[in-house]
Amino acid sequence: MKKVLLLTAVCCTLATNAQNYLVSFTGTGASASVTTVKVENLTKKTSLSLNGTDVLRLTLSTGIYPIGNDKASELKIYPNPMTGNALMEINPPASGDALISILDLSGRQIFQTKCFLDRSRQEFRLSGLRNGIYLITVAGNGYKITGKLLCTGKSGGKVNIENISSNTRPPVSRKSGEDIKAELATVDMPYSNGDWLKFTGTTGIYSTVVTDRPVSDKTITFNFMPCTDGDGNNYPVVEIGSQTWMAENLRTIRYNNSTEIPYVTDNSAWYNLTSPAYCWYENNEASNKNTYGALYNWYAVNRGNLCPSGWHIPTFDEWTTLTTWLGGDGVAGGKLKETGTAHWNPNNNATNETGYTALPGGQRGNGGYFWDMGYYGGYYWSATEGWHRTIYGGSADITNNVSPVSYGLSVRCLKGEPGPVGLAEVITMPTSGVTTTEASSGGTVKSDAGASITARGICWSTLVNPTTDDDTTLNGTGAGPFTAKMKGLLPDTVYYLRAYAVNEAGTAYGNQVILRTMIDTVRDIDGNDYYTVRIGTQEWMAENLKVTRYRNGDQIPDVTDDNSWSNLTTGARCTNIYIDNYSSIYGLLYNWYAVKDNRSICPAGWHVPSDDEWTALITYLGGGNSAGGKLKEAGTSHWIFPNTDATNESGFTALPDGARGPYGFSSALDWGFWWSATEYDATTAWHIILFTYDATVNKPSNSKNNGFSVRCLKDK
Repeated sequence: MKKVLLLTAVCCTLATNAQNYLVSFTGTGASASVTTVKVENLTKKTSLSLNGTDVLRLTLSTGIYPIGNDKASELKIYPNPMTGNALMEINPPASGDALISILDLSGRQIFQTKCFLDRSRQEFRLSGLRNGIYLITVAGNGYKITGKLLCTGKSGGKVNIENISSNTRPPVSRKSGEDIKAELATVDMPYSNGDWLKFTGTTGIYSTVVTDRPVSDKTITFNFMPCTDGDGNNYPVVEIGSQTWMAENLRTIRYNNSTEIPYVTDNSAWYNLTSPAYCWYENNEASNKNTYGALYNWYAVNRGNLCPSGWHIPTFDEWTTLTTWLGGDGVAGGKLKETGTAHWNPNNNATNETGYTALPGGQRGNGGYFWDMGYYGGYYWSATEGWHRTIYGGSADITNNVSPVSYGLSVRCLKGEPGPVGLAEVITMPTSGVTTTEASSGGTVKSDAGASITARGICWSTLVNPTTDDDTTLNGTGAGPFTAKMKGLLPDTVYYLRAYAVNEAGTAYGNQVILRTMIDTVRDIDGNDYYTVRIGTQEWMAENLKVTRYRNGDQIPDVTDDNSWSNLTTGARCTNIYIDNYSSIYGLLYNWYAVKDNRSICPAGWHVPSDDEWTALITYLGGGNSAGGKLKEAGTSHWIFPNTDATNESGFTALPDGARGPYGFSSALDWGFWWSATEYDATTAWHIILFTYDATVNKPSNSKNNGFSVRCLKDK
């Protein structure tokens, strides 16, 4: 039918054109029947409760006033399949007498009634059918409409069709648990396409959550399953992707074998525990137990029987499966959070479209003190030691974090037994503190893959892909970060190292790191010792120069005033005032006049490299597009994030010292500048630059008045 929109010169009248989506409910699993359903419109923040046999009618608005009352003829039957009763909604194309007939699968008529139908929507209650498939027809003045119905009930009563149009209930809003009539009826709820609805179906001790955005008539099926903890608490459950989760925080005070978990209220006693315990946030059971659940330390989590029977603490990988299915860590938190600000404040980007209904239960942290309820708030343990997930009020993020095992965090359980044990996931840390015979490294056991880590450390060899059959360290057990120190190394030698972790599935290895030990040390006139490293045919200092005197003992002037510095034509040095412990870690900055002074700033037998010598180094390391990564110290201890492609496999250990120009200091911690001894013209000289953002080496010229770092090269 065409709909005409009337426009006048004065106004345009818009009104509501009510449409319907009919939603019925059924159960599966532990129960085929549904006792009650709570419906929450998460978008509009409205809710109502209805009988499990009722039909929810979602009333939809188009916003355009239609001329006339023409409607397409239709017949809707809900629920379909039916068990005891069903609702028939008839929309005839014309008014007048009509025959409503029911035929079985063979075409035999088993019931017929005559009634008068208006040209409008009318409702009938159908009951008394036996198990089977039926064809229902409505025949009137020049029309015939049909529908199919599957009945799974066992009724042996009399078939009956009753007009209930005059008994249709208006929209209602009931509180959860309010008494609901057992008769079949329809319940209206305002709805807009795209609204997220959360359905919580309950029958007996079972409760299941389903979320949906209906775009047509449908039946919501609740998969009922047991989820009862050792204390007798029953929990709603929700299916998200291939997983089934508890839809509330755990609040048991007993393991699933009925053994009580120790309750600890004293802050100091809690923080010093090395055994299982639980608590309520701020020790306030009355206010926090039923809403937020309990907080458990990881010793309680690690017992293996904290969750209801048939459920388990999710591993790090199982959390990752959840967040990946939801689109990644940057958006998954919003899809998991309860909407509104009844518990979260603020609560940005929350849709709860999963039905998980994450709540900000806070944590019990350092010193046994309570933090973050209502804000960061959503801290959930994994079964991987120390690792947990954090959900934030201010964003849609969910992050991986590590906390001490003494902390008290919330728990959500996952259905099923833990998956098969796999190899752990390990990351190798960059090296640091490299000398002629020692170096430090370490790693992070990011995932124990469902089994305890019984050993971890690093292994190294002069051959690639070292294993635990080579030299190793042993650095404790469990997941999380660890540090390690290698001793007994040979000078001027390339080593390969990897972190490892052992669980019952075997030994897992992290990424390979290349280490080059130092050759020896060289001492400047101030008595500072510098490690040196061989790169190709060259021997370089592996640290920035920090000498304050020329080789003959004359002082290199320390100039602090920016204006004076920018007008110099003689040698000078300075300290970058914006970096703590600058000179001891990053060395000093020198202008080019100090670099070229014939008194020399390098130790005897060493010199400031020429532009050609820098070029030889860069070429040996693969060219200007990649040599920077091989020269930079790895990690972000001294370079700011991201320190892209830094491996330091050359052993050069370049640090981001920044520069001093005519207007002061700049670029510290993300750029590194080193002079060459080669002049470009009367006012400029060549130098190199490394960056935190990529692996390139730039080789421009710049003013001789700038302050850059210096690396010395051994004379041939």
